Amino acid sequence: STLRIPATEKKLVVLWVINRQRDSVELLRDFSKSIQSADVYVVRNLYFGAAHKFELFNDSKTRKELEDRGGKVLDLPEIADRIANELYSRRLSIAKCMATSETGTRFILGRWEQTVHKMFREAGF
Repeated sequence: STLRIPATEKKLVVLWVINRQRDSVELLRDFSKSIQSADVYVVRNLYFGAAHKFELFNDSKTRKELEDRGGKVLDLPEIADRIANELYSRRLSIAKCMATSETGTRFILGRWEQTVHKMFREAGF
């Protein structure tokens, strides 16, 4: 059964973003054991490599268990290094970066944003 939030009768869906490192899978495993009634959607951050390179997660018992419980695996598209650096070093939100950056950056970030929106739509959000 899915965890329901009492006041709203809505189910709890957790988006858990991972990289390719072992601790991502271990922390996810520990979390999923502690809240078994939530739907957990694992988001592979493709900034850290293509989906097939997430071998530790892809081949894990944790992935199988989450999918058996109704969880899903999503792929967050890679963002260009230059834009990632700008967001991080200038401590910008995506919205602020879209409003203040040069045209080329806005174009690339806009395309990335559209891909992210598509990912969420396909996942049912």
